[in-house]
Amino acid sequence: MNTNNTERQITILTSMVVAVFFAYDIVGDFLEHSAKGLYFYTEVTIILMVLALVVFQFNKILNVTKEVKEVNSKLLAVQTELANIIEAQFKDWRLSPAEREITWLMIKGFSFLEISDIRTVSEKTIHQQSASIYKKANVHNRHELISGFIEDFII
Repeated sequence: MNTNNTERQITILTSMVVAVFFAYDIVGDFLEHSAKGLYFYTEVTIILMVLALVVFQFNKILNVTKEVKEVNSKLLAVQTELANIIEAQFKDWRLSPAEREITWLMIKGFSFLEISDIRTVSEKTIHQQSASIYKKANVHNRHELISGFIEDFII
């Protein structure tokens, strides 16, 4: 949950406490038969305003939550499409399953040492496989490999 929603929840809680306080005071005025005059109507107005604020803030939280879900859904669709485009490029390069995995790990920013640990092979093997990937992709290093993807998505 983001900070704005947390702030709104605190505002709602605080407003509810204020509303309960004034409601308690109004009930006391009724019981004492002193529910009249400017003081009483001011308290009623304050309660109505606080309750309107609570409804407004609650509605805002619901709207923001809905927007976050929509954005997350769109992001997932973009991520899926991006993965499909990258996989299509891997297919064009005729990468083996191992080379595809290594290329994904390089795109994600893992070092050769980290990739070797993940794949439980030597770092030398990863260097050899990455050289094969570079050759198939017609690039000279991982920076060219990754920047090629970035250029395709920016243009």
